[in-house]
Amino acid sequence: MARTAEHIINLASLSAVKGSDSSGRRAAALTRFAGEVVSIASLLAPAEPHQSTLSCRRRPKRRPCRGYLVLTRVEHDDDIRWDCPICGDGGLITQWHESRWDQEPALRSGQVVSLLQVRAQRDHRRKALQPTRAHELQVDLIGGPIDLEQTIARRLRIGGDQTLHDLHLLLKCAFNRKEDEPYEFMFGAPYELALRRWARGPRGAR
Repeated sequence: MARTAEHIINLASLSAVKGSDSSGRRAAALTRFAGEVVSIASLLAPAEPHQSTLSCRRRPKRRPCRGYLVLTRVEHDDDIRWDCPICGDGGLITQWHESRWDQEPALRSGQVVSLLQVRAQRDHRRKALQPTRAHELQVDLIGGPIDLEQTIARRLRIGGDQTLHDLHLLLKCAFNRKEDEPYEFMFGAPYELALRRWARGPRGAR
């Protein structure tokens, strides 16, 4: 999928825009979107893509995009990047530090312990909150249509409440793959046909 035009949101300037006209309403909607992204991405380690449960905001051909956003904190300047692996929407959020959505102070003080807790706070749930487990994966690219002269690896982090399809989308983003091809996960030693497996093709999972 080709990437759409890049968006840059200065959260400090945007959140200061007020008004009930069309410009004010658009600024309020963008502020809500950016705030949701920051409330999750401010907890991430730099340069580690995270497959979130935030739905893409675009409506290609007037229909909601079915993608979920991949969030990354840019290592060299600590901006926050979002990408949709389905429609190619993406952009940067700048000037987010010390905003009301910045979770870093709560993380350092121990008030926030997981992305699950952030989502519950964002949704105003009052029930008791439990930590969720995160899995850190070392992924090596071992083959492809061209010969690899050196190892290509990525370090990924994904929540324990995510699905294998979420992992597939995260892998696509991490290795900058755009095409929508069938894929398969095998559990255990590779290439043993009797092993448990999970696959998804044009007709869905099997």
